[in-house]
Amino acid sequence: MLLLIQLVTQAQKETDFNMSTLMSSKLGLKAGIAFYKALYSFEKGDKVASVGAGTGVREVIYSMTDDSLTLYIQDIDTASWKSKLITQLAIRQYDLAERPVTATFRLIVGTEFETRLPKATLDKVILEHSLHEFTQQMQMLTDIRTKLRPDGRLFV
Repeated sequence: MLLLIQLVTQAQKETDFNMSTLMSSKLGLKAGIAFYKALYSFEKGDKVASVGAGTGVREVIYSMTDDSLTLYIQDIDTASWKSKLITQLAIRQYDLAERPVTATFRLIVGTEFETRLPKATLDKVILEHSLHEFTQQMQMLTDIRTKLRPDGRLFV
């Protein structure tokens, strides 16, 4: 149990990257990609949802950790993201990393009560800096469980 607590504490500490630095330098981008790859164990072809994703900035970095990931960027407040802006951000970051875009991004508008993600298809669901924002935590966690594949993993 202590190891798990240390891992979560470290994950929270390390995900407080200065996102502008991470997004603007090759070295910062490389460090962010390596960190998220190790933290979430992304694998080629994974279908990943980030619930409460906000702007989608971190999800672009997640998408660079391995080839052919599908990223579901989910939130109930869509004021902060537009598909064109996320596409432009992805192109810019992949150019900075000098690699082709292989990821697929899907924007999903949820509600306070459900994610509206596809059922039983996700390899990983990430709640990074978001669970405390849910007004219906138990209902949302129950909904998220139905979206994961039988061997899927939830990261909080």
